[in-house]
Amino acid sequence: MPGLSWFFIIALIPGLLIGLVLSYAIYQNERSSLEQGAQQTARALLSAIDAELIKAQYTAVALSKSESLMTRNLGAFYRQAGEVAAAIGQDNNFVLSDVQGWQVLNTARPLTDTLPRHGNPEQIHRVTQTGLPAISNLYTGAVLKRPLVSIDVPVTHEGKLVYVLSVGLLPEQFNKLLAEQKLPDGWLATVLDAQDTVVARNLSPAKMIARKATDDLRQQIASHGRGTMASRSLEGNPTFLAYEKSSTTGWTVVVGMTKDVLYRDLYRLLTLVALSLAGFIGSGLVLAWLFSSHVRHALKALGAAADAAAQQAQDVHAPTTSGIHEIDRLAGQFNAMHEAQQQLEVKIRQMAFHDPLTSLANRRLLVDHLHQAMAGNKRTGRRGALIFLDLDNFKPLNDSQGHAVGDLLLIEVAARLKQSVREVDTVARFGGDEFVVLVMDLDSDETIAASEAMQIAEKIRARLAEPYILPIQSAGQPDTVVEHHCTASVGVALFDAREADFDQILDLADATMFEAKKAGRNRVHLATPTPAH
Repeated sequence: MPGLSWFFIIALIPGLLIGLVLSYAIYQNERSSLEQGAQQTARALLSAIDAELIKAQYTAVALSKSESLMTRNLGAFYRQAGEVAAAIGQDNNFVLSDVQGWQVLNTARPLTDTLPRHGNPEQIHRVTQTGLPAISNLYTGAVLKRPLVSIDVPVTHEGKLVYVLSVGLLPEQFNKLLAEQKLPDGWLATVLDAQDTVVARNLSPAKMIARKATDDLRQQIASHGRGTMASRSLEGNPTFLAYEKSSTTGWTVVVGMTKDVLYRDLYRLLTLVALSLAGFIGSGLVLAWLFSSHVRHALKALGAAADAAAQQAQDVHAPTTSGIHEIDRLAGQFNAMHEAQQQLEVKIRQMAFHDPLTSLANRRLLVDHLHQAMAGNKRTGRRGALIFLDLDNFKPLNDSQGHAVGDLLLIEVAARLKQSVREVDTVARFGGDEFVVLVMDLDSDETIAASEAMQIAEKIRARLAEPYILPIQSAGQPDTVVEHHCTASVGVALFDAREADFDQILDLADATMFEAKKAGRNRVHLATPTPAH
């Protein structure tokens, strides 16, 4: 009969089998967590890269609407573009090219330099053909003679494409983004453009930038867009890869780990479990499960925040209370990046829809508000009015005191206009000393509506005719003030829901304003209604 020791051995067999099964389960679970972590890290990095590209595109679009560019004042635009590039704080430059692809100015070179053709003529051709902004793949800049990518946007004037504005981004900018993520030791992060060319890499970037991804990785990206795979790094080392391709920009972020890194912690855990199996298998498995569950939960929360940000959701916040330093740090960096992106979007929207000097609505926002007014008029049957006004003696102030004092007058005029109208009305500046007020929710009866509109216009005229006290500041001299008297000629045009052509209404108000100016200035004229056809 077997001895007592055999009973102990036999009794240990089920525990050993359970230990082996649990050890294998821990191995699979931990590997799955690492794979999911790599996938979610790739997604978070891609969100940061997309945000950088979209931020550059928003900046270029806003700059393409510059008043100096619309008036072909290239010297002023060169200075403005240089100031924007300096404000961004990156190694960016702005390039303005004509529709044939010849560079007109480049903030990386003096304005007087003779410049070559754009380094990516196919990109310029694409923008001129589609009339849409485009993100380039990696190419060598014609002036900088370095690999770079560019965001190229059309510049239109009066409905005609006249230039293409490009903002150049160097690979170092994206390498810095990767470095800021503080990836674990041994992790490899690579950014690929839409043609699977390396744009940035956290390891050996100087050697790898401008190289193509491996063929098997390129096939997987083309087939699936996101996923994991076993492959080799560009150095030829066996590597586990997780990749994520952006549906917005077409770029891809690849996060990789060599097999040593992938299995290092797993082998250590399994060795510890094997050595302590007899006494600590139960508690070890519970602790391992709790730890992996905690990591998964933290990464899942971070991935959910990244997904929400990619879908442009509001109030996105990744939790930073997991207790895992690396994940909390990455979540904090994500939150800071997302907040900065939202602040930039607000600023860009302000630049796109408001006059930079007076903060009044610009023509684009006024048209949008007019369409809203038209829709409201169709439901209620009420009328609206456009009040077009032009300052009568603005130029003498500019000529005698300078543009700085003229700007102070325009700012004060804007303030008085906003004080003279209702909350539902819109005040806009069209440039120079011309302003437009959109008056909504007037009476449905034309005679009563005309009376209401004229009352508002007269109130505006009287308020603008009051004296202006403008401070003058001169370097090295005491501040002084100038008292200036400025009146306005005002034209008023009524409209109802059937008159949906903004240009016709604006032209009528403008022509009526000129009638008031010819009649002696400091007057309000009401447009004669156009007979219905």
